[in-house]
Parts: sequence; structure tokens; C-alpha cells
Amino acid sequence: MEETSIQIAIPIITLIVSVISSVVISTRRNKVEMHKVQVEFEQKYAKSLFDKRIEYYRELYELLSNYGKTLLYKKQNVENLSKFRISLDEWNNKYSIFFTNATARISSKFRRYSNSLLSYSQDESIKVDDWVTIRKILGFYEKSLRSEIGIYDTKPVGEFEAIDKVYEFIDKRVKSRDPLN
Repeated sequence: MEETSIQIAIPIITLIVSVISSVVISTRRNKVEMHKVQVEFEQKYAKSLFDKRIEYYRELYELLSNYGKTLLYKKQNVENLSKFRISLDEWNNKYSIFFTNATARISSKFRRYSNSLLSYSQDESIKVDDWVTIRKILGFYEKSLRSEIGIYDTKPVGEFEAIDKVYEFIDKRVKSRDPLN
């Protein structure tokens, strides 16, 4: 009787071990597959967001850059600042949902700052310091946009020897002529 019990128990134990092993292996395989699906989904989402940023940020970058040039060439006035702010608000209403928190804060603070200047500058005069501040903020804004799409501080394919000397030369020339620097 004892031998018969052992003969019956061995297949039952083997079956139980086999079932438990199958369940454990299947569970682990399912977790790995679910992780792969999740990573793939996250990658597709990130690419989709990146593509939208590339599509929409181009227009905003153009607005910022153009007004930056207006300041650089000293063509700024209350009227064109007002038009610029309106264009910025229109863009912001449509596409700012794609901003990271950092860029959203820069955008909000800049719009608030420009609005305060326009509210208190109805006599067509804005101080030189305020124009310098606007120019600096636009630079931060542009850098933030470029960072979001991954093109800020990226290395060029080739090296440009003595680039620092070129920068230094240009900076010295500009400082010698520009009272705002």
C-alpha cells in the first residue's frame, strides 16, 4: 500500500510542480511583455509630443527672434511691443499646452511683465533698462524652447577651431559700439 501511495503521489507532485512552474514563468513573461508595451507606448507618446513641439514651436521661435531683432536694431516702441504681445498671446492660447513647466513659467512671467510695461507706458516711453530686460527674457525664452526640442547645447558634427576667439572678437567689437552692453 505504501508503494502504491508513493507511485500515485509522484505524478501528482510532478503535476503540481509543473503547474506552479508554468504559472510563475507565465506571470514573469507577462510582466516583461507588459513592461515592453508600456515602454513602447511611452516612446510613441514622447515622439508624438516632440513632433508637435517641432511643428508649433517654430512659429513661436520666429515671433521671439523677430522681436529680439527689433530690439537689437533699436526699432522698439510701445506700438510694436503691443502687437508682439498680442501675437504671443494668440500663439499661447493655441499651443502653450505643449510647454514644459519651466517654459510655461517663462512665458507667463514675460507676458505679465510686458503687460505691466504696456499698462504704465501710455505716453510712448519705456525705459532703456526695461528694453534690455525684455531682450534678456526673450533670450531665456528662446533657450527654453530650444531645450525642449533638444537642440540647445548640442554639439556640432564638426569642430570649429578657435571658436572662442571668434566669440571674444565679436563681443569686443559689439561692446565698443553698443551703449546697452
